[in-house]
Amino acid sequence: RLLAWQQQAPALFLAGFMLTFVLLSALALPGCAALSLLAGSAFGTLAGTLATVVVGVLAWAAFAFWAHGAWIGVRPFG
Repeated sequence: RLLAWQQQAPALFLAGFMLTFVLLSALALPGCAALSLLAGSAFGTLAGTLATVVVGVLAWAAFAFWAHGAWIGVRPFG
């Protein structure tokens, strides 16, 4: 319906969510090889959790303060 109304942006947005759902569902299967690679590293430890939070906050800040304005043209924080 979105493509019939010539609204490609919402269709691509929803397709991205669908693709993310499919990929994450495949990773959640028991015996997944991708998750077994993480099991020997910092998976499930406090250090791994803190590293994930730090990387996530840095990625958010980079996108919010620089990339959003550079890519989309709208700066959400001035």
